[in-house]
Amino acid sequence: RDLVERFGSPIYVYSAATIRERLHRLRSAFGDEARICYAVKANSNLSLLRLLHEAGSGFDLVSGGELERLLAAGVPTDQAVFAGVGKEPWEIAAAVAAGILFFNVESPHELELLSAAGMAVGKPVSVALRLNPDVEANTHAYISTGKDENKFGIAIDHAAEVVDTIVKDPWLQLVGYHVHLGSQLHSVEPYVQAFERVAAFVDGAEKRRDGVRYYDLGGGFGIGNGQGEPLDVAAVAAELLPRLRERSWIPVIEPGRYLVGDAGILVTSVLGEK
Repeated sequence: RDLVERFGSPIYVYSAATIRERLHRLRSAFGDEARICYAVKANSNLSLLRLLHEAGSGFDLVSGGELERLLAAGVPTDQAVFAGVGKEPWEIAAAVAAGILFFNVESPHELELLSAAGMAVGKPVSVALRLNPDVEANTHAYISTGKDENKFGIAIDHAAEVVDTIVKDPWLQLVGYHVHLGSQLHSVEPYVQAFERVAAFVDGAEKRRDGVRYYDLGGGFGIGNGQGEPLDVAAVAAELLPRLRERSWIPVIEPGRYLVGDAGILVTSVLGEK
């Protein structure tokens, strides 16, 4: 009521305590070495971006506009990763200038654009290859991103030639692999299956693992949403961390809905009855 009196209604109100608690839950599960990159597309409110940065989060971007939101919020961009199936040259150039952590490569055609951006600044661009592992995530078809028929990522069967292109290019540096299976996942198995398929691919040739430091398992951590329990993120970490540590790979996770999906309410006022 106090907020409505100050600001009017309708008004969105977010619980900072809820968001911090969720972030703490992820940090406790995946450890201090993990890169937690909030998916800005979930909610790009500037105050939320500042709150998440102050709580220790990096950011996951899918557009130049989202990068501009980070800059407008005054938060660092060096712990941001940049995905998206249709990166434009100006977006790539802006992200390179902002010094992001790495790009997630979704399509072979991006390599020429990324290489040109690296040449323009005289420094190799760090990239992680987004692989499509063809894993069933048991979520709704409209929010599934890791099956063969989905447009996201590069099929593992075609990824070897993409790696070849990256390692031969002096303006590109392969630093990791990225897999995102969709939204509202509620079981651990798809994350494990995806990792095993990526690991099998990487083990197929030494050049596929040289210089690799990051494994970006995406996000999609399911929340209760009135239908069942949220995903047990500690169980996901318990399965993946031993596998990652064997390879000295740093986990990167991209929570969006998990952090803010049920951390806010819309407060309205009754204007009258009819």
